[in-house]
Amino acid sequence: GGRTTLELDPTGIFYVASADQVCLAFAANGDDSDIGIFGNVQQMRVQVVYDVAGGKIGFAPAGCP
Repeated sequence: GGRTTLELDPTGIFYVASADQVCLAFAANGDDSDIGIFGNVQQMRVQVVYDVAGGKIGFAPAGCP
């Protein structure tokens, strides 16, 4: 398999709460029986394409705000 580098937008890593406070873009879901998803903020800016038959995965910039 090949290797690739996916550069992530820093705005998906941090959440600016105010001029004085910047937080990591993670939050508790409050329900231990529910599944948490890491990276969902980043995924809003990346389109992921799965080629199951070909055994490949692709990435492209997405236009979702």
